[in-house]
Amino acid sequence: MANNNSSSLASLKFNVMIMRIAFLIAFLLGLGSLFNVFHFTATTLDVHIAAGIIVAIVMWFLAISLSRTKQRGSGAMWAAAILIVLGGFIGLFFSVKSNALGITHMVIMIIAMGLAEMGSSLAKKTS
Repeated sequence: MANNNSSSLASLKFNVMIMRIAFLIAFLLGLGSLFNVFHFTATTLDVHIAAGIIVAIVMWFLAISLSRTKQRGSGAMWAAAILIVLGGFIGLFFSVKSNALGITHMVIMIIAMGLAEMGSSLAKKTS
């Protein structure tokens, strides 16, 4: 029977993998649209938004999970979760057709993902 630390570490690794894949999908779609490689259709925009929502949900889940177990990295994960919501609001409620808001949206999301990676890395080291 596995101990609690190994199962929580496996859960952390799985959730971080899901978060990375969803972020990569959203990032590539957003980057292609931002630099006019292609234009968002209804389908690609929905996939971009759905991938972003998956990233946000996993970040919030990881922040709550790390806080409950009092592991290192929970502060960085909470900061990432708050930033991802802020960046999502910019993307959803403002016109990101202009490059300034699109780049702001992208930079906030990259910073949030960096913080999430830092938080998950700290949590993996202590497990």
